Amino acid sequence: IEALRSIVKTDKYKDTIYQLFEAYAMMQDSEGAIKTAKKIADEFKDDFRSIEVYDKVINIAKRDRNDLLIVDFAKKAIDLQKKRQSYPLSPKVEFDYIDSLKRLNKEDEALKVVENLLSLKLKDDQKARALYAAGELGIKLNKPQLAKKYFGKCIKLKNDSSWKGLCKEGMNLVD
Repeated sequence: IEALRSIVKTDKYKDTIYQLFEAYAMMQDSEGAIKTAKKIADEFKDDFRSIEVYDKVINIAKRDRNDLLIVDFAKKAIDLQKKRQSYPLSPKVEFDYIDSLKRLNKEDEALKVVENLLSLKLKDDQKARALYAAGELGIKLNKPQLAKKYFGKCIKLKNDSSWKGLCKEGMNLVD
């Protein structure tokens, strides 16, 4: 790692920082991985290779129950995906982001993330999960009409899933 760290400081080999991140991640050195990921986010924010780094940091943060770190890197990942019009981490990254925002009591922000997620092409079970999350947030935000709207859309989906069942139960709460 020391050899990689010294190479990273040389402008010519600046992008070896990705290998440095991977080394920290493989050694399960969370602190080193996160510190390196933050440098990558600053210096290579438009480089699509960063998407894999962001995903690994989100997984580290989930393991460590660090919602602030999840929010930070999920937002970076979503922004980069949107910029490149390529969505390899969706909808997983949005669901992680939404769950963390809810735990941080940022329901309004979580609802915006869900609404943006619903604009993507999703499988029926993913769409049902997103609609359930939107309905649940409608309840938490004391907006029963909004909750009904999302639960209703969920219930109308063709495929049956556990999320659709939860939407039916949610609808009963707001009726």
